[in-house]
Amino acid sequence: MSKKAKPVTSSKKGNSGNKNPNSFWSKFKKYSLFFLTTLIKNDACVEARKLRWYPAVIIAVLSVFLAVLPISITYFNINGSSILNSPLYNLENSLHDFHEEVASNGIGLEIKYGALKVSGWDTVYNDHYAHYHTRTTTKVVADVSSAESVSDSSVSVSSVSESSTSSPDKVITVTETVCDFSVWYVKDVQISNANLSDLFAYATSDYSPLATIKEAPENCLILGEHNFMLVKLPSGKDIGSSQGYRYCEWNNANFENKNLVDIFDKDIFTGNAYDLTKTDKRTAIVETWKKVFNYGYDNTRVTTAWRFTGIMSGVFAGTILLMGLVVFLMTRGKNNPFRTYTFWQSQKIAYWASFTPAVLAMILCFIPLTANFAMIFFIMLYAFRIMWMSMRSLRPQPQE
Repeated sequence: MSKKAKPVTSSKKGNSGNKNPNSFWSKFKKYSLFFLTTLIKNDACVEARKLRWYPAVIIAVLSVFLAVLPISITYFNINGSSILNSPLYNLENSLHDFHEEVASNGIGLEIKYGALKVSGWDTVYNDHYAHYHTRTTTKVVADVSSAESVSDSSVSVSSVSESSTSSPDKVITVTETVCDFSVWYVKDVQISNANLSDLFAYATSDYSPLATIKEAPENCLILGEHNFMLVKLPSGKDIGSSQGYRYCEWNNANFENKNLVDIFDKDIFTGNAYDLTKTDKRTAIVETWKKVFNYGYDNTRVTTAWRFTGIMSGVFAGTILLMGLVVFLMTRGKNNPFRTYTFWQSQKIAYWASFTPAVLAMILCFIPLTANFAMIFFIMLYAFRIMWMSMRSLRPQPQE
């Protein structure tokens, strides 16, 4: 009895169990090429309305991330010590003299459990420490001596006026003693950015320890129980016109059991005495205070950075949604050939179009000369692309 012949099967490698082994890579290449096309062609963004929803959403989220990235990095990299960057307006001398005086008077400025404990302050200072220095300045005043010498009644009033206005100016030298730095210890008063203007507005009710301010120093250090603040060149009245300020807190672990009075002799964070062969004591004291502001500003820096990151993420996400609505409204109209585009399709068009402006905005924001415009680059570039799309790709044209 003859046996039936078995069918011959192909034994080519790569075909067993997979009818189309290159399907994944073919799709990957296809969609990658399409994505690159959407970066420069608005027509491709319009065609992307036919694709699934999740690529559009992923691109929109990625666009928001890229647009907000430089803003977030900028705020996270802010150092509290930048307040002590040049120019110092004589702060190096003022801080040196302040520390020398508090050390000689036995005043304690110790930090424990996230709070500043001050001892001996009231016995030395009535309310604040003031640092004075004498400076010589030149002023230009009108020389009216020629006008004052005119006393003849025959001279008309107009003649006297012309004589006085045409008289030359006179340069005089004035020597004056001014307060260029003051230190205030404000007990049981919460220092914050909100009440900074009150601290320099000659407060009379809520902040009684500061009610006796009679002069506007060029620099001011305010020591609170839980926080502290340095203001450079305050106006004495308005925070908006000050040169700069830094609000910090004592709750950093690096402050624990440190005494600010010791800054006069050593770096309180390393415990090492100043090497005066490499630097002078005034510069060393400023460098130690830079560390104080870096540690004190750390919590505020992180909080501020996350707050602005969240705010700008919401702004940019809202901008993308708004541009999707703009695309939808532009395609409405009885005779508009694009009126068949649904609201969701319009949103997908806007999502796909958002990536290129986000990349360009990120690049521009990292350029130092344009960093100040980081918050508007994405919105400006994105609005320009949607406007260009409306004029070219979504412009109603007569059908043949």
